[in-house]
Amino acid sequence: MAELDSRIPESHCNWFIVGTLFTIWTIIFGIQYSFGIFFRSLQDALGCSRGMLSWAMTTHLLVFALTMVPAGWAIDRFNIRFVYSVSAFGFGLPLALCSQLSELWQLYLFYGLLGISTGVYGPSIFAILARWFNEKRGLAFGLASCGAGFGPLVVAPLTNALIASYGWRHTFVILGLASTVILFTCAQYSKNPPEQSSEEIGSTADKYADNYQARRPNPLPGMTLGQAIGTREIIFIIAASSTAQITSRVIVVHIAPHATDMGISPFVAAMALSMIGGSSIVGRILMGFVQDRIGAQRSMIICLITMGACLFALPFVTSNAAFFVFAIFFGLAFGGDIPQVPALTVQCFGVASMGVIYALVAGVVNMVSSLGPLAAGYIFDVTQSYTLAFFGAGVLLLLGVLSVSRIQ
Repeated sequence: MAELDSRIPESHCNWFIVGTLFTIWTIIFGIQYSFGIFFRSLQDALGCSRGMLSWAMTTHLLVFALTMVPAGWAIDRFNIRFVYSVSAFGFGLPLALCSQLSELWQLYLFYGLLGISTGVYGPSIFAILARWFNEKRGLAFGLASCGAGFGPLVVAPLTNALIASYGWRHTFVILGLASTVILFTCAQYSKNPPEQSSEEIGSTADKYADNYQARRPNPLPGMTLGQAIGTREIIFIIAASSTAQITSRVIVVHIAPHATDMGISPFVAAMALSMIGGSSIVGRILMGFVQDRIGAQRSMIICLITMGACLFALPFVTSNAAFFVFAIFFGLAFGGDIPQVPALTVQCFGVASMGVIYALVAGVVNMVSSLGPLAAGYIFDVTQSYTLAFFGAGVLLLLGVLSVSRIQ
């Protein structure tokens, strides 16, 4: 296949890459979030409890998190087109094999295998974009990551319609084949900028560096993973990102039952949850744009403070209108936080080892944040209220603000 540069004008090549990576995230996260659509069918077919069935997604997420670091290492060292091409089959095949399920352990196995390719695709788009963009990097991060919000809006209803028309087994086959074709096609249009040496990558990072890097008397070239681990900045980035992700997962899991506890109808609660997802798409683009003007550090502080204000106000929201206002502002802030983390990572450590360093950050954050919904559920069981859980998340977000502000 001819090189991408020969088919697309150089001035448009960067943004074509953004569109390609947006499509990849649309597929992988659309499939991931559609697990609930299969839930009732799988439960009936396998004759298991909801708790036992839920372990399939837990297994998937754990494998997803654990795969990020080796996947980041591969992204930094091998041809991205090859890695993505292999991952396309690694994603679609287990999905199609779910059509043959007869035992619960098979579901755990196939969704665990699915987590490997998801881990490859997950944080790697930021490593790729960091090398393609010197200017407007925040906007590129925001636009590409919108696929994570757009995917569930498209794939979930499509999955529901396919199950209704063809049954859940045939739907797994259709989604497996379609995702393989789409992801493999996207892989052919995915690449790092041509002829970039490690010295050029380090120079690019220095040229783009934000306030943190600019204030250093001797800006560092791209760090290795070992060098990055030895800095306090990586701890601050992980801590701040964890507070945001813990909060978002608490809200996604518990906002609907909390709303009904407050006398809000289940329909309005479901609509508000969808509104959070829709607003997060806008937030990614908006705060990516803002990042390019005021820097990732200030942009992330704005997002974390806004999320914290929403959490402190949530226990007092009792009307439908106020609940929708909460959903809009929380979604904007949560989505807006997403492009800031990879931007801070590349600004602190350069892009030479961006794949593996950001993968480490994302992997740790995902494992830590998985505890959020469990903690909130336990708090509710003890107190019969989510108030302490929401206030606790608000305090965590303020600590996240402190962590970001300590980055120098």
